[in-house]
Amino acid sequence: MATPNSDLFKQFVRQFPDAIDKTDIWQSKADAENYAATNPTAFEGQILAYKYGTEQRAAIVQPNMTLKDIGSQSPNIMYDSTVFEDFMKGFTNPISRSVFPPVFKTIQSHGGGSNAFSGGVLTPNGNVILIPYSIPFIGIYDIATNTYANGAMHGKGTSAFSGGVLVPNGKIILVPHNSANIGIYDPISDAYSDGVAHGKAGNAFHGGILMPDGKVILIPYNSPNIGIYDPNTNIYTDGPAHGKGNQAFQGGALAPNGNVILAPVGSGSQNVGIYDPIQNIFINGASKSEAGGAFWGIVPSMNGKSILVPGTSQYIGIYDAISDTYINGAYVGSRSFVGGVLTPDGKVILVPYGSANIGIYDIATDTYTDGTVHGKSNAAFQGGILTPNGKIILVPFNSADVCSYDLIGVEVGLGYCLHPYLNKY
Repeated sequence: MATPNSDLFKQFVRQFPDAIDKTDIWQSKADAENYAATNPTAFEGQILAYKYGTEQRAAIVQPNMTLKDIGSQSPNIMYDSTVFEDFMKGFTNPISRSVFPPVFKTIQSHGGGSNAFSGGVLTPNGNVILIPYSIPFIGIYDIATNTYANGAMHGKGTSAFSGGVLVPNGKIILVPHNSANIGIYDPISDAYSDGVAHGKAGNAFHGGILMPDGKVILIPYNSPNIGIYDPNTNIYTDGPAHGKGNQAFQGGALAPNGNVILAPVGSGSQNVGIYDPIQNIFINGASKSEAGGAFWGIVPSMNGKSILVPGTSQYIGIYDAISDTYINGAYVGSRSFVGGVLTPDGKVILVPYGSANIGIYDIATDTYTDGTVHGKSNAAFQGGILTPNGKIILVPFNSADVCSYDLIGVEVGLGYCLHPYLNKY
């Protein structure tokens, strides 16, 4: 017997935008399994919830109508966003529909030279934290004043971090690249501290993902293993080995089935990577259908598919985690991008690295368009962050300036901007 209309489960399943059965919680897994096996209304891909002690757990119906667990009730309030759920249901709020073309603006010099920052994170107090790559300090962009300031020193040398993740306690986890330690930044006190050492060689990780259980998955670049960091206990754990060698993956995204999708970057990674957090295993996903290096980032889309950002690939990549299929999307040629931002009307703004133009990819029509010429140096930016006032902050790598790409006439809810699906690199 199911217990209908549980607000608790409705909060939990907001992390699964394609979930169908959001009204019932089965009293046990056996009850849910019996429903899947015997009820003609059950279908492959359906997400069911069941009670497990004091927890609420979720499972997806497999092709043979058995269940595969995909998560437990999240203690992470950041996954409880009605604003985000509304956007993922169809992007129909007219206030939040952008008017193209957006406007490119130079905000302010950061004064830190080249190879400065790699990735950024929006904080609840309205700042964008720029993640230091070879610059010696944290970068802070203030949305209210539209100004940049240097934050705390980190002392970890060059190529220190690449990517950051906002965790439920309000701190930002800096993803270690050459740093021997996980980095921890407190945006309230502007204080940096070393987290635990991860024990991997240089260029270890590139990007991170906050999971519903509050742990952070570190995306392996040269590390032979998936990285798992628990910010509550400051414990690092090696996840499964991936077997792809160096320059394996760059960036990840949480899929509707609860797996983490890894963007293949190097020539040794010919397949999309999949990390299953329930079974703690690495899986080779679909082949990316071209030799050599490929993608420098990944963006989740409103239809549940993952958009792979072309670095050396000449195509947008489109990966469907439910069917484990990859196809080439729109042709972009020899342009290169690092990271992307999902806009409220279903476009992906591709952050220019080698490209002279900002890139615009329309998911609905599978078309690519050159946006504004940015006029900055080669290898200009690495990652972008959407802010509630409709600016996309472009994170400067070789660019001497912090810049923005302003979506005209846009007001975006803070809950959408802060949601872990999007607020990462």
